[in-house]
Amino acid sequence: MELKIFDRNNCLQSTHEPTISIHKTGLISLSMKCCEITGLSENDLIVIAQDKDSKKDWYIVKDTKNGFHLYKEGNALKFHSRLLVHELYDVLKTSSGSFRMLVSHEPVKDGEKTLWLIITASAREVFRRTKK
Repeated sequence: MELKIFDRNNCLQSTHEPTISIHKTGLISLSMKCCEITGLSENDLIVIAQDKDSKKDWYIVKDTKNGFHLYKEGNALKFHSRLLVHELYDVLKTSSGSFRMLVSHEPVKDGEKTLWLIITASAREVFRRTKK
C-alpha cells in the first residue's frame, strides 16, 4: 500500500501562518495573517520585487504610487497579475494550477524600504475540494 500523507508540511493553513497564494488565473491572495504581520490593509498598494542576483528571492513591498491595488474578498487581500504569476511559475519551474508560499515573519530593510520575503522554497500546491 502506498499512502499519500497530508500534514503541516504539505497542507499550509493560511489562518495560522502568513502566506501568499498564487492562482493560475492571475489572482494573488495575501492571507489575513500575512496582512497582519506586514501591516497591509484594504486599498493599500504593493509591488512584488525579485532580487536580480538571486532569482528565487521575491519580496512584498508596500508602495504608494505604482503598486497593485489590494481589495478585500473573504479572508484575504487580493490583486490580479497574470504576468507576475507566469514569472513565478518560470522561477519555480512549475505550471501547476495554484500554490501557496509562506511569507517571513520578520522584514528585511533595503534603504528606506521594508521588504517581506516570500519563501519560495515553501511553495506547495493548493488542493481544492471538488463539489459533488
